[in-house]
Amino acid sequence: MIDAQDVLRMISAMADKGEDPTLIAEFYERLTKEMDVPPEVQRQAFRLTIGQKNLEDKILQKNVENFLLSITGPIDIRDVMDFFNAKGEQKQKIYHIVQQKESQGVIVRTGNRHGHYRSVDRNPPIMNLSAPEVKQVKIELPFLLHDLVTLYARNIILVIGEKDGGKTAFAMNTAWLNRNAWKVRYFNSEMGLEELRGRLKKFNHPMSEWEKITWIEKAKQFEDFIDPDGLNIIDFLEVGAEAFTVTEDIRRVFDKLDDGLLLIVMQKRSYKEYAVGGQGTLEKARLAVNLEHNADGNLARIVVAKNWAGPDNPRGKVCKYKVWNGAEMKMTDYWHDPEKNEISPIRTRGFQYKNDSLSTKDPDFPREI
Repeated sequence: MIDAQDVLRMISAMADKGEDPTLIAEFYERLTKEMDVPPEVQRQAFRLTIGQKNLEDKILQKNVENFLLSITGPIDIRDVMDFFNAKGEQKQKIYHIVQQKESQGVIVRTGNRHGHYRSVDRNPPIMNLSAPEVKQVKIELPFLLHDLVTLYARNIILVIGEKDGGKTAFAMNTAWLNRNAWKVRYFNSEMGLEELRGRLKKFNHPMSEWEKITWIEKAKQFEDFIDPDGLNIIDFLEVGAEAFTVTEDIRRVFDKLDDGLLLIVMQKRSYKEYAVGGQGTLEKARLAVNLEHNADGNLARIVVAKNWAGPDNPRGKVCKYKVWNGAEMKMTDYWHDPEKNEISPIRTRGFQYKNDSLSTKDPDFPREI
């Protein structure tokens, strides 16, 4: 026959093993239901169960706080509860912890959906104005875009294209033009290996030259494999159901850059001015180009040009182009601003690519006249 002291020893052992305080309390109540328990034993049992419960609450609080601080991207409160396998009362505790962290400014709400947060960065990168001057980077781009803008380390180039507008052709031509000057990483989100090989063969370049480029089959979380000092090409950045999160996707990749560059390909609907994801997609871009269909053919339009290479702002300038077999792409007109009644220079003084390797026998291709 057990007595009150025996029960006290048993629940003490359960507490030492870290048993659930609710289970300990239920065990105590069941065993002492028909028992005359001395007041001192009652007090010790109460302190034991309450003390264990407080300890578990403190541990949960600390674990949830550390978990929230460890996340660099979006935070969904449901993911937090799933991580801790929370049930019943514990879900409510986690909810209160998250609210507490929000009130303390550790996390902030994002978007318009309940339970979505992000961590607040407490360590802003301070820009040192006395640091050595960084020279512009040298890169070749289709349509001689590198002659119109100046690009620096950590710059983002955004290529926004309509369906079949030549987005992948632009990205692959950029990779090819810079394969010797840069360490190029090409993130391919759509094609399998054989389809990729077939696409590259359309260029009629030696496959050994394409092997100078690192090809990575990846559709999301590109930041895990970004070369901080190389030329990184993402073809393409997919936008999920919550389009507003795409700006955060771009920022996470941007934060991985040191001396490198990033070219991102995105989809654009024909009747929209911006990429899927809205105007916020242009936030970090130093150069952004729309590839559009026009009544006269394909039209490239500069929508962002932060650092001009000449005296005039290239923003708003357009040029016509052709794409051959989904591979080679060439300008058939030079950059001009139709809204200012500018006439393409090819019609007035002629035009020729500086790089002879880009020449073509196409009769519509501009050459010196």
